[in-house]
Amino acid sequence: MLPPAPYGHPDLVLARAVRLGVITVAEADLIGGTFLEDTSLAAYAERTGLPRWGVYKRRSAAVQRLVTAIRSGALSDPTADVIAEATGTTASEVTPRRP
Repeated sequence: MLPPAPYGHPDLVLARAVRLGVITVAEADLIGGTFLEDTSLAAYAERTGLPRWGVYKRRSAAVQRLVTAIRSGALSDPTADVIAEATGTTASEVTPRRP
């Protein structure tokens, strides 16, 4: 069971990973910019002045640590889990809001 959105939102997951030391702020920016926004890896490398291959390797290592942390449950939010359990809210019960 998940609480209502934005629980699990990618930006919140990245922020929690930074807070817990799984990835750095720069790595969160790299992951967010190249996976969640419309920035290519080449454009990111050019913007930061870093070699494209180095950026790719840095992103790959950070993503691996992030995936490992997610799969292990290290990024779970005990407060949100308790709220979800207490309210009995499931993802399928949440009705999306229309703008």
